[in-house]
Amino acid sequence: MVPAAAQRGESPSSGPPADDPIKALAGRLELERYKATVKGLTQFGDRRQGTDRNRAAVDWIEAQLKSYGCPTDRIKYEYQPPATQG
Repeated sequence: MVPAAAQRGESPSSGPPADDPIKALAGRLELERYKATVKGLTQFGDRRQGTDRNRAAVDWIEAQLKSYGCPTDRIKYEYQPPATQG
């Protein structure tokens, strides 16, 4: 006898595997810390590219990542905004 799930090509397991890395990572999230991070980022207001607010926000994000032990790299490029018509 073959289970119906196998006949349909489905896996008998309906959930993620026990060692699912996404589930493990999500389990480490702390709501209050996440909210504090988002609130910290909002202190810069509009972060339009090329503005002092944008540069300050990028510096802040880099400092946050480094405080968590993450390596950071910056990619430099020249932004060429489209010509305005008018």
